[in-house]
Amino acid sequence: MMSQPIRVLHFADVHIGMENYGKTDAETGVSSRALDFLARMDDMIEYARAGDVDLVIFAGDAFRSRSP
Repeated sequence: MMSQPIRVLHFADVHIGMENYGKTDAETGVSSRALDFLARMDDMIEYARAGDVDLVIFAGDAFRSRSP
């Protein structure tokens, strides 16, 4: 019996709330860091869908501190 491979997308350390390291986008008024984060999340979703990913693992550090 042959087993099927499992496609895994693993990511970590997104650190939501670190907008102070970016500049405010003049057009949107939103931190460039937040815009970068959202764009990369879109990229990961697109990659997962295109690659038939079976499992997504987010390994932590969603926020910069324990109290977001």
